Amino acid sequence: MKQTEILGVKETVAYYISNLIGAGILVVPAIAYSVGGVYVFAIWLLLIIASWPLAKVFAIISIRYPHNSGILHFLHLKASKGISQFVDDVMIFVMLVGNPTLGFVASRYAISAFGLDGDVFFYPLAFFFMAFSVMFNMLGLRSSSRLQFILTFVMLFVLLSIATLATYWNIDNTQLVLQPSTATEFVSIETLLQTLGICFFVFVGWENVAAIAPNVKERARTFNKSILISVPLVGACYLFIAFALALSATQTEAKANFAVLDLMTAPFKGGFLPVLVSLFSIFIVVVSCNAWVLAASKVLNGLSLSGRLPKFLSKETNGTPYIALIVLLICYGLVILMSYLFGNQEDLIIRYSSAGFITIYIIVQWYFFKLEKARKERFLALVGLIFTLLAASGLYFEVMLWIVMGLALWAIRQFRVRR
Repeated sequence: MKQTEILGVKETVAYYISNLIGAGILVVPAIAYSVGGVYVFAIWLLLIIASWPLAKVFAIISIRYPHNSGILHFLHLKASKGISQFVDDVMIFVMLVGNPTLGFVASRYAISAFGLDGDVFFYPLAFFFMAFSVMFNMLGLRSSSRLQFILTFVMLFVLLSIATLATYWNIDNTQLVLQPSTATEFVSIETLLQTLGICFFVFVGWENVAAIAPNVKERARTFNKSILISVPLVGACYLFIAFALALSATQTEAKANFAVLDLMTAPFKGGFLPVLVSLFSIFIVVVSCNAWVLAASKVLNGLSLSGRLPKFLSKETNGTPYIALIVLLICYGLVILMSYLFGNQEDLIIRYSSAGFITIYIIVQWYFFKLEKARKERFLALVGLIFTLLAASGLYFEVMLWIVMGLALWAIRQFRVRR
């Protein structure tokens, strides 16, 4: 075992959970419930089932092709140069431009908790939270992964405690909630697909853990055991939160307020509770941001090792890419500064980041399905691909725009080569 192979099952599970249970859990269950009503339970169950093939395919790639660039390394080896470079470009955009949205979310909750002036503090706080996650990962992989494990399970414990309390308080609503007649009289296929698309995006993150594969000991055992724990745990958490939310609020109330924790704690409002809810929301976002920043730093480091980015980014110490983390901090600062100067385009960034992940998922699963010989694993890739395509129904325009941009970049590169 190499000296840098230091992460076991508990650390890997913690990274899976913190990649998947983050800012999304604060709003997505309410948005999905407001659209699909009680039929959202069926969608959550469907996605829990669909998560297994997604997680399994990415775990197999992590085991067979361990590299700091994660699933991108698989495409470097198996796809054409044009395709792999296109996916690299998409991932770089998502990691550099998309990640600061977590800082924006945490900043809003901080402003709410402490009654600060949003015009003054919004952008500085957003940068502070991104800087905090960068500094957290500079503790070193061994120390930060152990601390991340503790933070993740504290987050889970508190989150599930709130959901349990909300369920107990509103248990009399159970029969009403479980009757389909409480939803809209007719739910169209379009509405169900829209709900599927909304819920799908909280399950984006299975691929991120591939970036720590070189630092995982006994990879086959660790990844297989980790997804066996993480998939049902993450799925059960989202399903339980969705159920507790439906007991706590009507579909109309969910449409008026997407803040999941606010809706679940509504009967207990008063005193310091709103402040505590906002502080816990910050905690959730920061724990998730820690994991996403680690993945981003590993990807930059891995792409440097592959020759796609400048060589200085390839330097790391005991599995921690310090130079890549510093570059990330600078890039996050620039993105936040641009948002301040030219207006916050957060919604647009989220949509195109989500579409970017969808595009990457489709390409990776297609190549895995195309090249894999074992029937069982081909079937897993096919199921994951079908669910990804269904979930992308609300973002076809953005996905197509990514593809057009990819073709344009390919044409530019071809022109340069010929010159």
